[in-house]
Amino acid sequence: MEADQSATASHMIAVDRRAAHRPSTEGFVLHSTGVLRISDSALKHNCTREEISHAFDLALAERVIDDGADPPKLPIIGPDSAGNFLELIGSDLGRGDTLIWHAMVCRVQYLQLLPEQGDGP
Repeated sequence: MEADQSATASHMIAVDRRAAHRPSTEGFVLHSTGVLRISDSALKHNCTREEISHAFDLALAERVIDDGADPPKLPIIGPDSAGNFLELIGSDLGRGDTLIWHAMVCRVQYLQLLPEQGDGP
């Protein structure tokens, strides 16, 4: 199935976050709310769909930047399974759904989005 998914550059994998986090037989990762869509362009920097999903699930920072963009950019900082911070850039599609089109090891400019030590939620 993986070969079919990478056949076109425009293919996106949808990740349903409405159920508990567990792999399904359809190649999707299920989550607690909404659908996480990961475009093939997010894989360009050698991040896997699983690592992107993990960072999204455990996000430590998420806020809208570039409100003038359509849709506004949504940077998300979260750890991969090894604890390394990833920067994810995407957009809110509404109804709890999110599209991620960029993922890579977090750069300094995005680490600034993390809350200061001791800051509450």
